[in-house]
Amino acid sequence: MVKKVLVIDDVKSELDLISHYLEKAGYVVTGIENGLEVFDRVKVDRPDVIVTDLVMPDITGLELCRKLKKDPDTADIPIVACTTKDR
Repeated sequence: MVKKVLVIDDVKSELDLISHYLEKAGYVVTGIENGLEVFDRVKVDRPDVIVTDLVMPDITGLELCRKLKKDPDTADIPIVACTTKDR
């Protein structure tokens, strides 16, 4: 079974890079540039894992994680933080 990955990053070049490598590895990838879109999308697409940036303008990756983990419908989805923030 092919695994589905939801990638969230507000920087298109970062989103494209992460998505490219995941697709090359055989994953089905959905990319989102706005963290606020995640909450509707995640319940429809039901990804096997979420990869998120931590520093985004509308909602931080940490806030996104907290909201997803509080929701019983999404609490069991693993989340990986992947960021270029160096401080």
